[in-house]
Amino acid sequence: MEVDKLAHLLVRLERGANETAAGFTGGMTMVAGLFGIFAVIFAMQHRWAISALMIGVAAFMVWLGRKAAARNTPETMLPVVATTHRLLVKANDDWEPLVTLLRERCPRATLIDR
Repeated sequence: MEVDKLAHLLVRLERGANETAAGFTGGMTMVAGLFGIFAVIFAMQHRWAISALMIGVAAFMVWLGRKAAARNTPETMLPVVATTHRLLVKANDDWEPLVTLLRERCPRATLIDR
């Protein structure tokens, strides 16, 4: 793989990592806002129990979005280039093509499987 193509992929990876956490927060806040609107509509009809339930669901959605965003911060998602010039990548599935690509590009690289 060419250096320009690899650099482009790393930039896309970094951008995607930044957008993922923001997407969780924004998306769940929007869903919570929808449940908030439902709560107001039910409150206008004097259906207090359903309105309270909608407020609870909205609060749960905000909490869930923030928790998901906290678990998917850019710091935990990005490969880390340490000061010793080591590239640390956490890969769960389909890591074989990545390792093959890295071995072709960096024949002197050492793979440490933990």
